[in-house]
Amino acid sequence: ALFAVGSVLYSVYRIRVQRILEMENLRRRIARDLHDDIGADLTQIAIFSEVIKTRIRDAETESMLEKIGTMARRVIGGMSELVWYIDPRHDTVNDLINRIEELVGGLLQGTEIRFSVECNTALKEIKLTPELRKELFLVLKEALHNAVKYSQCLKLSLAIYLSGKRLEVELKDD
Repeated sequence: ALFAVGSVLYSVYRIRVQRILEMENLRRRIARDLHDDIGADLTQIAIFSEVIKTRIRDAETESMLEKIGTMARRVIGGMSELVWYIDPRHDTVNDLINRIEELVGGLLQGTEIRFSVECNTALKEIKLTPELRKELFLVLKEALHNAVKYSQCLKLSLAIYLSGKRLEVELKDD
């Protein structure tokens, strides 16, 4: 009887591991397909609108082409975020930090604001669920936008640490 219970538990465990691996493979395939197929097409739309705009002298048509290019670039940016959210290769705290630093690079361009990140090296390897990673990114993105726009700060610092079993994230300005 003990052997039968052990066999059942092992089978359940194997099925769970197999499902987790299948889900990660699915996430990886979706991320790759979105990036490769849709990303390439949207990039082409943006490029075509720029090329046509240089050949058109009609102000109204030029304005519409400008809007097409702007929308295509905005969708490319949104899709890039979506791909990042679902790609299992970006599941660690370190990947979140890298993505935030990319965002900050663009936000702080042309300002004198300095940005720093404090995070324990071991903590950087902790895996986050896609949902948590997305929510943390969106909250930090909004907070960073607001800080740059309204705070008149010269320093922004991001600290990520564990408090007991809780992951805590703190964004401060001077």
